[in-house]
Amino acid sequence: LGPYAAWKGSKPRYTTLLRKEDADFLRQSARQTWEYFAVHMSPDRNDLPPDNVQVEPRRPVAERTSPTNIGMGLLAPYAAFCLQLIGEEEMLSRTQATLSTVERMEKWNGHLYNWYDTQSLAVLRPRFVSTVDSGNLAASLFALREALLGFADGRAETLAKRVDALLSAMDFSTLYDRERKLFYIGFDAQSGEMNGAHYDLLASEARLTSFCAIAKGDVEGEHWFRLARPLTVMEGNRLLISWSGTMFEYLMPVLFTGLAGETLLDESVRGAVAAQRAAGKGKPWGISESGYYAFDLNMNYQYRAFGLPGMGVKPAREDWVIAPYATALAAMIDPGGAA
Repeated sequence: LGPYAAWKGSKPRYTTLLRKEDADFLRQSARQTWEYFAVHMSPDRNDLPPDNVQVEPRRPVAERTSPTNIGMGLLAPYAAFCLQLIGEEEMLSRTQATLSTVERMEKWNGHLYNWYDTQSLAVLRPRFVSTVDSGNLAASLFALREALLGFADGRAETLAKRVDALLSAMDFSTLYDRERKLFYIGFDAQSGEMNGAHYDLLASEARLTSFCAIAKGDVEGEHWFRLARPLTVMEGNRLLISWSGTMFEYLMPVLFTGLAGETLLDESVRGAVAAQRAAGKGKPWGISESGYYAFDLNMNYQYRAFGLPGMGVKPAREDWVIAPYATALAAMIDPGGAA
């Protein structure tokens, strides 16, 4: 009975029926999201995605990009191909163009810096290597490599080898505190020193960095068990406490790792989504770091972390700022509610 029990126990516990109108809405949202990449990842931007576009009040496109943005930009054509929005030829051409840019960008121990000018590819000040952004890019490269290997196509295989070369060059041991067995926040190339703080919570977007670094063999598996697991209870669910109580901290890694059922992480992620939805009390929900309605002197929206009180170590402000991307991330867990 052992094999049967293992098979039965590994089957997902959650099934979600999605109404046709919700499914149609999500497909339309995906199409519009792809249009952002299709329009803005242009040759004059070296086929890189700009960080943001401000429509109202109208401002110039933000001509800067980060490793996380680049990772999403590398995966967007493949996602569009899977959704039958573009064909295989366009997917491979776009992927090749962006890879060619990434290969020639300035790096530190294989890691991209945190911000680049999309037109000149100059590293923007302060010159900083962000541990969490590098993890997001590494996860994107892992996923892209596996996707490309699924094509019986010599060109796709060549691209997969180039992706693998970029991934192999990213040395996460250089961002790791071997004494504490934790990752530093990042490396300040201006001073030549590591940021003194560490990522030390499991309920953090940085666990994706941990996951990838262990998978690459850059750090030992013991590191995973050094990540703290403080607990709280919200809406009757146990959940791991994050730093700010943002949707991004719980859900960003799930895009790549999925969830293993009957685990504390599984329970925490589902509990975090349930808590945010309940806090909405029928209003739109999905709280995370995001732009919000405040401006600098040039009328650019401001940006900071918003979280749900009780879910984070850091006390959250009571502002009810909804980030649509946070709700979209929650569609992995509660697609009907998110729609």
